[in-house]
Amino acid sequence: MSKLWKISRVYKEMAKIIQIGGIATPFMNELCHFINKNSELQYHLLFCKEDLEDRASHWKETLDETDYIHYWDRGKFKQAEWLNDKLLSIQPELIIIGYSSGKVLNQIISQKNKFNYKICIWNEQPVKNSWLDVFILNQLRSFYYKYSWRGSVDNVFAIGDRALTFYKKIMKGQSVKLTYMPYIQKLSFNKKSDKIDKIRFLYSGRLLKRCNIMNITKAFCMLSEKYSNKFTWCISANGPEKKKLLKMLEKNPSLKDVTFFEDHFIKWEDRLNPYYKSDVLVAPLKHSGWGLVIPEAFSSSMPVISTEFVESARYYLHHMYNGLLVETNPQQIFQALEYFIKYPDEIIRMGCNARKSCRLGDLEYGGKYFIETIYSILQHS
Repeated sequence: MSKLWKISRVYKEMAKIIQIGGIATPFMNELCHFINKNSELQYHLLFCKEDLEDRASHWKETLDETDYIHYWDRGKFKQAEWLNDKLLSIQPELIIIGYSSGKVLNQIISQKNKFNYKICIWNEQPVKNSWLDVFILNQLRSFYYKYSWRGSVDNVFAIGDRALTFYKKIMKGQSVKLTYMPYIQKLSFNKKSDKIDKIRFLYSGRLLKRCNIMNITKAFCMLSEKYSNKFTWCISANGPEKKKLLKMLEKNPSLKDVTFFEDHFIKWEDRLNPYYKSDVLVAPLKHSGWGLVIPEAFSSSMPVISTEFVESARYYLHHMYNGLLVETNPQQIFQALEYFIKYPDEIIRMGCNARKSCRLGDLEYGGKYFIETIYSILQHS
């Protein structure tokens, strides 16, 4: 146990923390259980949205309410009343909140003096879908956050280095502590065989426009024209872009013959099954707030093809060491895919390096770092 933990146990026995989020996320449940088991903290999760319709069934599998995990039921309570009831019953010393604006954050800020807690924002950088977002909307967000958070927000956990830069600009001149805090999840470290007969590429996540799935598919079309007997492509994903993807596969029979879907899981852990059977993760996305798929692939000894627009790739991926960094266009994605076809031994080499690279994001290590960070915040209250 670290010196910080020992000091904290003297001064902050059973400190109560509330983390507030939107939709329920199983990996946050894992973190909650870990904190309550491995520290003197009493850590509560509050989820303020019920809508999980766009999420696969395995996202809903672990969502039972416990003494520490609470879900808002819109059929029984008004959201503001439900939140107020939780604040009264838990009496937190610190609230970690995943909202940058809106009614929930406004309520938490308005009741700060009444309950005497500290506020920590834990968030990604804003989504940039267009140049309009970059030049206009982000400027408006910056102005709004700067003045609505002033004097109320004590800490910011930034998910990714670009989020850290974004919030540093907003908080300049204010006494707010900023911390780089990636998402933390329970990883399953799986060592692969040293023999690869036919390369199996994997796309995992969601089929959204910002995930660049059309350019990825175009790259695979190019690959199938040259190497259709050298690889298969597993798609472990669903989403609104699936119809376009299927149409493209219909027009390219050589790719369709080597492509299959594996996207129905019952348990949260089942989502990792495609990783165990695959060799390379293909994730050259145009935007990702974090990108859980990168450490999931690394823990399964898989090199990754990704871009600088994926925060977890910026954190974990080193070009030619544990994967390849590319641009988002089909030609560069194709060249990366072809590289592993031509040099399959690189999959083994990079895969070994990948397993070493992702321990920072594993619950056993990252969870302890998270707990120490919480204690540090409480020590300075």
